[in-house]
Amino acid sequence: MKKIILAVGALLTMAFTCFAATPEKYFKYDILEPQWVQAAQMPAGDYVKIIELKESELIKDGIKTVEIPAEIEGFKVLAATITWIKENEFEKLVIPENVVFLCLANGGEKGFKEIVYEGTKDLYFVDVSSSSFTSAVFI
Repeated sequence: MKKIILAVGALLTMAFTCFAATPEKYFKYDILEPQWVQAAQMPAGDYVKIIELKESELIKDGIKTVEIPAEIEGFKVLAATITWIKENEFEKLVIPENVVFLCLANGGEKGFKEIVYEGTKDLYFVDVSSSSFTSAVFI
């Protein structure tokens, strides 16, 4: 009976791990500037931007699918920047619906075999060389 309970517990843990967003400890993040919030036509408030993916920690922990979290510390993630990743290092990048701005630069886009956007809203690619909204284009 004890073995059955342990086996069921292990299966539940695997199920939640497979379908949960990648924990926030694997991302470096900051508060998003108000002009980006306004450009996204979101209500005023604090939102988060991911500014770095901690690639070496993900690799060390055996994580192959990176799912950007919808929220970090209770704030919605509205933007993400992913750069300098070794080609095909990860299986998949999953982008949740509330992410509006995405910057994949300097090889960031090559680090994933598959990129999936779960949203129905417009997703804008942002040029890393410019911090102005005018550099964002629909993809």
